[in-house]
Amino acid sequence: MKKRMLAILLCLAMVFVLAACGSKGDAPEAGGSGGEAPAATAPADSGGAGDEELQIAYFGGGMQATWLQNILKALTELGAEHGYKVINADAEWDGDKMLSQIDQLMDQVDGASIFLVDAGLGPAVAEKFAASGKPLAFETMPVMDADGKFAAPGVLSDVVAMGRIPAEWTIDKIEDIGFDPTDFSKVGLMLGTNGIFAPTDDRAQEYKRVFTEAFPNFPQENIFTCDVSADPNRPDDTEGSYNMAMTIFTANPQIDEWLVYASVDDYAVGIARAIESNDLQSKAKLISCGGERAMPEWIDNPAVNEYWIAELYFNAMQYARYVDEALMQMIREGKAPNEVLTDFIAPGEEYGVAFIAGDMVTPNGEYDTVKYTDFPDYLPGY
Repeated sequence: MKKRMLAILLCLAMVFVLAACGSKGDAPEAGGSGGEAPAATAPADSGGAGDEELQIAYFGGGMQATWLQNILKALTELGAEHGYKVINADAEWDGDKMLSQIDQLMDQVDGASIFLVDAGLGPAVAEKFAASGKPLAFETMPVMDADGKFAAPGVLSDVVAMGRIPAEWTIDKIEDIGFDPTDFSKVGLMLGTNGIFAPTDDRAQEYKRVFTEAFPNFPQENIFTCDVSADPNRPDDTEGSYNMAMTIFTANPQIDEWLVYASVDDYAVGIARAIESNDLQSKAKLISCGGERAMPEWIDNPAVNEYWIAELYFNAMQYARYVDEALMQMIREGKAPNEVLTDFIAPGEEYGVAFIAGDMVTPNGEYDTVKYTDFPDYLPGY
């Protein structure tokens, strides 16, 4: 158990969500029953722009990822409000390039946010920023020191909750969504994941754990992993998920119905295309995690609503607000890194790190309030 929690802590992260706009009426209060991570409440306003325009670097792991594009957009929007310009540094998933970019830009910026290419870069990144004295606030991928402690304030995805919450939703609605819980003999459970990227795979494994504990009669031989990492030549994760799902569907004609959990929206879109290619729209139910692609699909391609039935929704702006708050307080107000996001300083840690889980939403606009998450002050106008 200790090893699992350490692995989760070292690799907490998340890819991918649309910062959507539009009002959906009054939002209910989020549940506060607690869990693996502290509740993330809405960050305070960071204040005005101040007397001078600041330069903030965003070191993105690989800007082809939808999630990182949306974080950049959200930070740019917040920068326009609070008086800073965002400099985009795309590492293209190259750790050496990321470290070089930090060296090149450090003297040009007032502070930075970062999505690490790899968690193993944490100690080196922490040392560079400590030596420079420039403020740092990470997002989604944690910057940790050599002792496995947070080395800066930031915001993370609660990857355990991102598997557990959709699983609990599925369990609660299993009959409503068309499955007979007394007979899963012809039902396949497909887990869309990336087996070599722990932040997404931890979600998929948690979904599987919670679901199979609730239904111990589910046949283990009917559980299939749609792993994009098994397609090394994929042009992107959507295409890789499509290829792997097609292989699974084709090789298992004995399965009459499919329950699919995709730990990232990019995987979900690929699996959705495979569902359609195999004419499984009436025999599959897809639940995903993210928000950056599910909502546009529901709006622009309503046919998917027959089988893409729910999403654990969160958005990049929720993450960017914590980054913005931390950086502006360190730069504008002169606070030390351990004096920001203080509501989220965990026992044994020096720096505050907010955790975000998300809320279950469906194509028709229904949403469920879930555990220890800050419910967004808006929902997309779909």
